[in-house]
Amino acid sequence: MQTTNTISNIYNEGMTEAEIRDLEMQVGLTFPQAYKEFLYIGGRVANMLAASDNAVVDGEWKEMMEIAQEELSEKEIKLNNAFWVFSSYEPEQFLFYYFDEGENPPVYRYDDGNIQQVNNSFSDFINDTIDYRKTNGY
Repeated sequence: MQTTNTISNIYNEGMTEAEIRDLEMQVGLTFPQAYKEFLYIGGRVANMLAASDNAVVDGEWKEMMEIAQEELSEKEIKLNNAFWVFSSYEPEQFLFYYFDEGENPPVYRYDDGNIQQVNNSFSDFINDTIDYRKTNGY
């Protein structure tokens, strides 16, 4: 996964390994290695995603997960596997991965009742997003 210090004057702010382990304990699941690397680089503020859209610190991840689960329930969509929302744009749009798809899982987009795979791996998703942001900004 590539790193970048700034994009459009937004700096990455990562989490410590201890903070990542603590988050895993709160969630009750072990994150894939690629996501742990992302958190280490930009778990507090990730300049490739809008800063408020990927917050996992201070319990904001709970709200993102609750909103996603409510949206899925309203649309009567049941995901059979444990999943993690890592970016949310609106209640009806979010990005997620499944915990059981390996250490560098595919990324999926939920958009108002539709789910589609958008990248074959989490690290490819991040690298593609960094390239896009460097070229197009926000």
